[in-house]
Amino acid sequence: MAKLKFGNLTYISEKPYELNKGIRIEYETPIPVELHKFYSPSNYSFQAITESKFYCSHPYQFNDITDSNPLSFNFDNLSFEDYKPLFQNELNDEELKELYVKDKETKFSAFRNLHFSLITQKLGTICLTSDEMNNLMWGHYSSDSGFRIKFDTQKLLESINNINDLNCLIFPINYIEDKLHIDVNKLGFHLPLLVDISTKIKHWQYENEWRIVISKNDMNVPHSLITPHLIDYTGKDDRFIKYDPESILEIVFGMNFFNGTNVESIQSISNTENHITIKNKNLSDFLDFVSDNLQEKMVHAGLFIDDKESYFEGTAPIKRSIEKIEIKKIDKNIFSLIRTNPGVIRTNFN
Repeated sequence: MAKLKFGNLTYISEKPYELNKGIRIEYETPIPVELHKFYSPSNYSFQAITESKFYCSHPYQFNDITDSNPLSFNFDNLSFEDYKPLFQNELNDEELKELYVKDKETKFSAFRNLHFSLITQKLGTICLTSDEMNNLMWGHYSSDSGFRIKFDTQKLLESINNINDLNCLIFPINYIEDKLHIDVNKLGFHLPLLVDISTKIKHWQYENEWRIVISKNDMNVPHSLITPHLIDYTGKDDRFIKYDPESILEIVFGMNFFNGTNVESIQSISNTENHITIKNKNLSDFLDFVSDNLQEKMVHAGLFIDDKESYFEGTAPIKRSIEKIEIKKIDKNIFSLIRTNPGVIRTNFN
């Protein structure tokens, strides 16, 4: 067994070499009872909810270039015997030796990039947060015109594993000063991978991120996102996994969710009810799903002036809040939005 403790996480590699079995991450931090995911107001986001599925991202699709990067793997001391298996089906021994010598001059960049491609075609990542009302999360991931989903963590994990026949790995992100270039010769192949997928630089600490990592045999690798001369690899398996919508505890519509991009018109019926005409079919289907399945779980985000506090004379802080709503379908693309408890808002969040 190989074992490495780094920060609050312990990385383990032993037989069987399978995700969340022999290859696993251990930690003392309790898994949050609830986890949250912020969504942008896109058709992909709407479909993800109506179809109860996650897209499990490839590292090239992350918004931080240092996050899960081929450079995390140091192959400087790679032996020819360890080098050979990756190319032996394509080249004879003489060609392999020539490639090995040439690749060694570039610190095995060809080997490193192919190795990264092969391992990441088997892995997909779902990024969540333990923080339900972070200003930066709203701004960066939904622009306050998207929405947030609160999940029951245990139900979510059980449904992902049961529906998709998986054994997913969940862990908190270990925030560090700099990402690491890790010697594979000293630590083996598995521990550097675990360290790489679970660490981010401290600038991202505000996200309070938890990751769910799943494994399939042959998923796509979007090479073209990093270089134009490489063709995307299309695997036999897609990057979607299903979950049970019963694991959703709450949906929070951003303050500006119903805006001119998606809404054709808003008609005021009363102080507590508006009729909204939707432009976008995917949004209409999304609201159909939400009104049928999440009726008791809907809230709308907003702002309020807390006149009970003051930073100095003549001031009052502006804070985030949420308020219960109902959404009911009236016609093909017309919905009623009702404030169910006007003036009753929640302002305390984790």
